[in-house]
Amino acid sequence: MLGLALVIAATLFPFDFTFDQHVDFSNKFNLSRTIASRKTGLIIGADAAFEQPLQGKIDELRIYRNALTPLQIAREAKSLSSKEPRERVAEGLVASYSFNQMSGEVLRDGSGNGNDGRLVNAPKWSAEGHGGALIFNGSGQYVSVANSPSIDIGGQSLTISMRVALEDSSLDGVIVAKPWFPGVMRYPYYQLGVEFDGNDARTVDLYLGDTSGRQHGPFSVKPPLGTWTHIAFVYDGVVRGYVDGKEQLVTGFGDPWDLEDFVANIFLFMPLGLGLGVIAQSRGLRPRAAVPLVLVLGGAVSLGVEILQCWLPLREPSFLDVASNSVGSALGALLYSVAGRRDLRLLVRSITKR
Repeated sequence: MLGLALVIAATLFPFDFTFDQHVDFSNKFNLSRTIASRKTGLIIGADAAFEQPLQGKIDELRIYRNALTPLQIAREAKSLSSKEPRERVAEGLVASYSFNQMSGEVLRDGSGNGNDGRLVNAPKWSAEGHGGALIFNGSGQYVSVANSPSIDIGGQSLTISMRVALEDSSLDGVIVAKPWFPGVMRYPYYQLGVEFDGNDARTVDLYLGDTSGRQHGPFSVKPPLGTWTHIAFVYDGVVRGYVDGKEQLVTGFGDPWDLEDFVANIFLFMPLGLGLGVIAQSRGLRPRAAVPLVLVLGGAVSLGVEILQCWLPLREPSFLDVASNSVGSALGALLYSVAGRRDLRLLVRSITKR
């Protein structure tokens, strides 16, 4: 009973259940891999609150509604790093910015979809790069692109590619973002976003928001700094990251594996498993039968708790938690079955009888 009380208190507190909204269990348990469409505009060089300004240069930026193949990414990276004609995959292209205008306050979209951008706070045109670039100096310059059906990408396919020269800065900077909420940075922050992490990592990170309002990421690649580099992220149920055409990242879209959280869940359920092990073996079950039984019972309790968390705004249910909790229950029962000290058994029995 004490173990069960500990589990309920640790997993459901503060018990602020909300039952006035429909719950999609597929989304809540992250079985859905669908990016949400949000009808927000695209921002180049800053986040939704027009903070985290970029320090660096952007030469090419392309967004596709489909997932490019590794060969297509490699060809695009090669063409942009040389004087060859630009490799352009027309299929699925929804926005394409070459930054080769050299002047003006409008950034032209070369995709044919009319997703032109408006320059704010005068980012500087430059003749660098593959025919031209924009320089962002970290003072709050950005490009604003109004939302349109073509760039409001939802679903399970996406490619974002860019050619950038990033400064070695200790500050975070947003390269491109489609915010979850217009004008504010509030979880889950992005429908899609690519940031430079200026902390110790010095990585470029992709973030995606799904249809349940859950943020996924960071999905990180590590490019060289201070030099022109082609970076691409592809999502097709799996996230892939490329630097200069070479794959650096392959990872699932589901719950991230957090060793610390996994271990904490194991220890949380061990007292429950210990108590269930005492009960099972006191009724004549041998350890070889009691431990699997407790594994199943602990998993059932965990699954029940995770389902209840679907109605808790501050909780996110996860099948990884069910797995770690089940392991903790089984280990608790196993601990009792192999404990050689009689006083430990007596102590556990005395507690469970109270």
